[in-house]
Amino acid sequence: GEQDPEIINNANNVKLVLLCSGNVYYDILKERTRLGIKNVAIVTLEQIAPLPYLELHEKTKMFKNAHFRWVQEEHLNMGCWTYV
Repeated sequence: GEQDPEIINNANNVKLVLLCSGNVYYDILKERTRLGIKNVAIVTLEQIAPLPYLELHEKTKMFKNAHFRWVQEEHLNMGCWTYV
């Protein structure tokens, strides 16, 4: 789930939740920090298959005003985009 306490405490201000898995998380986090963005949450999935629906729901249910996007390093026709 999101680790930044400021973002967690202001979950209603989050407009976008980025879901990802693997090392791309660190790239996204670095860029979010560099830009000082506080209305984008990052949620990582440690397990893809089987998809942990209940855990994912618990990690994201606080972001009621947000859109969700999957982020991956691979091209659209690669990685787990089609599965997720």
